Amino acid sequence: MDSDVLIELKLFLDYENACDFNFNKASLLQGVLMEQIDPTYAEKLHMQGLKPYSQCIRIEEQKKVVWYIRTLSAEARQNIVQPLLADTFQEFYLEHEKKNIKIIGKELAELPIQRLFQNFYSDTASRSFTIEFLSPTAFKKNGKYSFYPEMFNIYQSLMRKFDSVSQKESMFSDETLEQLTASTEVTAYNLKSVTFSLEGVRIPAFIGVLNIKIHGSQTMINFANLLFQFGNFSGVGIKTAMGMGSIHVTERKKKVIK
Repeated sequence: MDSDVLIELKLFLDYENACDFNFNKASLLQGVLMEQIDPTYAEKLHMQGLKPYSQCIRIEEQKKVVWYIRTLSAEARQNIVQPLLADTFQEFYLEHEKKNIKIIGKELAELPIQRLFQNFYSDTASRSFTIEFLSPTAFKKNGKYSFYPEMFNIYQSLMRKFDSVSQKESMFSDETLEQLTASTEVTAYNLKSVTFSLEGVRIPAFIGVLNIKIHGSQTMINFANLLFQFGNFSGVGIKTAMGMGSIHVTERKKKVIK
């Protein structure tokens, strides 16, 4: 993965009633995305378990509807992002709404995987982090939906998502997972339960904010930070390709008293 780059593509949509374009519509946009890419690659994605991309919908400042598509590998970038960047892709038909949606802007940002590892070896990340769950998030545990942000589930999901697209490095380790979980303390939270509608099924989930503090070594903190920065692109939990599990993790620096 060291030659790969994490990609975030933001598509700004022209939608009259922005508040009606909520996170549930992200599953509809999954169909739009599949229509834009090569059918052979689409079939390959269909056969994969963990997907090399995530996507979600957000309503941002001035009621802008923004469609986020994030890819985790060079192959996904070539096959997913490049077609969406094409000049010919300026609008799409949303079957569910029976209307054409215009794209009024595109923004691309990237983060080299190598930079994550450089930070791991040279950075001294803060012990405290804020995890924002921006779209409905859930996990699958013992065959059932789990809609509470247990740190074990969060770390496990991020490790497995990383390994699913990694060519060289492997993150998953039962021992490391147990150590990370045991060393992480939830210091505050503001969460609420929601549901995510998908093909007639209402999936129990949650959104909100979680503050955590890691009491382990600096190496362990830097490792958690690497996972979190990757998670900003991969999402966490189930069905991140359908619009669930979008997160934004930031370090909380200590306040300096002057």
